[in-house]
Amino acid sequence: MFDEPNRRLADHDATCWCDRFHPLRHPDVRSERRVTLGTGADLAEHHIAGVQSDTQRNLHTVSSLHLIREPLPLLFNEGAVILGLVYGYLPFMVLPLYATLEKLDPALFDAAQDLGATPWVTFWRVIVPLSRSGIVSGVFLVFIPCLGAYLTPDLLGGGRSLMVGNLVQNQFTTARDWPFGSAVSLLLMLLVLLLLLRVIRRQGEELL
Repeated sequence: MFDEPNRRLADHDATCWCDRFHPLRHPDVRSERRVTLGTGADLAEHHIAGVQSDTQRNLHTVSSLHLIREPLPLLFNEGAVILGLVYGYLPFMVLPLYATLEKLDPALFDAAQDLGATPWVTFWRVIVPLSRSGIVSGVFLVFIPCLGAYLTPDLLGGGRSLMVGNLVQNQFTTARDWPFGSAVSLLLMLLVLLLLLRVIRRQGEELL
């Protein structure tokens, strides 16, 4: 057991050791972290400035070609939200369609052409009915995530485009009305479930 002076000396040595070797308290480490954070912020600002300058240069080039009369409103409107959603969820529609169209027999197209069908008629009377399962799968794969999307409308719409996902997100974060947000979420789940059951039942009847 240490007496009181030795205990104080031991505590002082331990404190000095922690201050000397603790990575967050070391002056070199603190300065290095400040340099790292500062460098990261500078890189982010430089990247944003580069993107803005490239955008302005492209708009100036398009304006010099007399293709547009004024700058295009590419942000903070419903068109930007729709474009962002299409860009983000287009693969979920393309992949089921590709998987369905790949299984079609090319002899069907030759038979339709031999019977005098035009390409447009072949598309509507042969390809579309045979690829209905892929269309339905793609629609549901796109509809369900878009129904709850809230980040894309916030970033591209600037809070001006209100979607159901934004409504739920605002109830849980800003308004702090969790019961109402939970009710809306539950209604969305029931709506999607009813639509899915209806489509499954209709496809089952068609198969029978």
